[in-house]
Amino acid sequence: MQNPVASHFSHDELSYLLKNYRTSERRRHRLCYHQSPDVKLHDIIICYDKSSYIPPNKHVNKPETLCILQGSVKLYFFTDCGSLFSTLTLSASDSTFSNLLRIPPNTWHGLRVLDDQPVIMKETILGPYDRSSLQWAPFAPSEQQNNLDNSGFSFYDTLDQVTDKSLTQLSFVSASSNVLCSANQIPFVTQDILDHVVDLANKSELKRARFCLHPNGDDSQQDMLIYLAPGCDIPPSYHINKDESLVVLKGSGRYDFLNQDGTIRASVPLAPFNDNDFASSSFV
Repeated sequence: MQNPVASHFSHDELSYLLKNYRTSERRRHRLCYHQSPDVKLHDIIICYDKSSYIPPNKHVNKPETLCILQGSVKLYFFTDCGSLFSTLTLSASDSTFSNLLRIPPNTWHGLRVLDDQPVIMKETILGPYDRSSLQWAPFAPSEQQNNLDNSGFSFYDTLDQVTDKSLTQLSFVSASSNVLCSANQIPFVTQDILDHVVDLANKSELKRARFCLHPNGDDSQQDMLIYLAPGCDIPPSYHINKDESLVVLKGSGRYDFLNQDGTIRASVPLAPFNDNDFASSSFV
């Protein structure tokens, strides 16, 4: 668990994550940035590779948001009876693919790593932790079965041979002159939507625009892609009884934490994960 004030993911945390991933028997490791299992917002940085089999699963009444920081993965989406209805590739380096995805509650989904390098991703999900809210699909091999006969890997290999079901079309509606909202059942971000958000921000007097992946303003977990244009000025603010997490995908900046008198209590430099001097995630 990380310090709730100015916790961030930087080179030290990356080295720790990779060291523990390499020595793990299951070839996976995670860093939890939420203060405790009982809080309402859980943020996790997780690392694993192609040797990890992740069976299809779903989170009961909880959305899950994935942001790829390194590598690429393929996701598979299933009906309740186990039929594949969509797939989506996420990549941190290939702009033809998305790098940000929100999985709706109660949606069966599986995942496999595509690259030889380990994948590093940020996972955000509603708390508090409840083991019963994570369910494993009865229509696919378990992790234990895969360890015996590789049947889980074969399960995904078979799915890759069927007709292409890739999610490609992204629909959205305009909530205001600088706010777009996803109209997809499974929201994701593409380069086209990013270009649209940039254009809206440059035309806006506020010099910023956003794309909302959550379905409505009352949603308990609100996920947004935000673009801040040059000249954008955001005054100090705080969220009452709400946690906030940030991942910088492009550009750089600094996140300041202020005392009541306006003096700076702590600062976190912000830069993308692939930057040489990154502190790519800040958790408040």
